Amino acid sequence: SGGVKYTIVDGETGFLVFEKDIENMVNKIKMLLDSKELRENMGQKATGFIADNFSQSTVKEKWCEVYLNL
Repeated sequence: SGGVKYTIVDGETGFLVFEKDIENMVNKIKMLLDSKELRENMGQKATGFIADNFSQSTVKEKWCEVYLNL
């Protein structure tokens, strides 16, 4: 819901499921529980994705672009 789809790369940094799709959500959780490698890989990618796209310096640069390029 909301901005979640903009902060997760489906299948890389996490999983996106449709709201109220309980069966799909359960399946994704089971995948994560069953695979330490998948959890660690997604966690590392998620950390990098957030640092690259939402760190304080990155957000500051994006806002500067918006306000200085009007």
